[in-house]
Amino acid sequence: MSLCISHWVVPRANGQKLAFEQAYVHTSVHVQDKNLYREVAPGTIVYFRSVNYQRATGYKFQFERWEGNELKQRMLAAKATFLPQDSVWRLVNVGVRDFRPDGSQHHRFLSRLDTALVMRIDDFAERNEVVATMPTGELRTYIAEVKQRGADTSNLELVLHGRTATPFAMLVMTLIGVSIAARRLRGGLGLHLFAAVLIGFTFVFASKVISVWAAAVVVPSWFPMNEPTLRLVAAWLPNLLFTALGGWLYVKAPK
Repeated sequence: MSLCISHWVVPRANGQKLAFEQAYVHTSVHVQDKNLYREVAPGTIVYFRSVNYQRATGYKFQFERWEGNELKQRMLAAKATFLPQDSVWRLVNVGVRDFRPDGSQHHRFLSRLDTALVMRIDDFAERNEVVATMPTGELRTYIAEVKQRGADTSNLELVLHGRTATPFAMLVMTLIGVSIAARRLRGGLGLHLFAAVLIGFTFVFASKVISVWAAAVVVPSWFPMNEPTLRLVAAWLPNLLFTALGGWLYVKAPK
């Protein structure tokens, strides 16, 4: 039941909660990330140094169009503003450099250029809470889209794996609780309750530390696991460690 709730029921309920917050509570969006790269189409890479969502504007814009391993065009602009009424981006102080097959280059400068790009300002400023509103099928599709744009998916993958790992944590905690409660101690339940609180706190703390580490770590080429596999292991590692603890307590518990 917990698996069903985690994968489908809670995301649907979070959708209603987020819609209310966007309408009445968190009405403004701020993009704190810098140096944003996106592959908006195959071979088309866009870069912003920073983004102002309220103005639908990105600053220090760079555009590159590749065909295979050959760079065909590069554009640099002071800023780029999305015009939703026309579905175009307005670039200001634009330098355009075309790379020709014979190796020569053609450079031109424009004070303003309106161009249609396959991207929206929301691609650079989506709320993190939106992920919590996606059922697992939609979340998998969204992760694939984010990967295609060249953005980091570490936190998204940890959320996806956590939806399965967290319900199983209840079984692990139950095993530990039964093993501790099986031993009768003088003084009643005080020591049992203290051990339960301590183990529960340690489990949550370990889960957060491992998740933060897995989201930030850069996997070297010689490491036997790639980054997606490492995040899967990180999501399940607290369960594995505390299952080992529960097994040891069970063996030591009075029969």
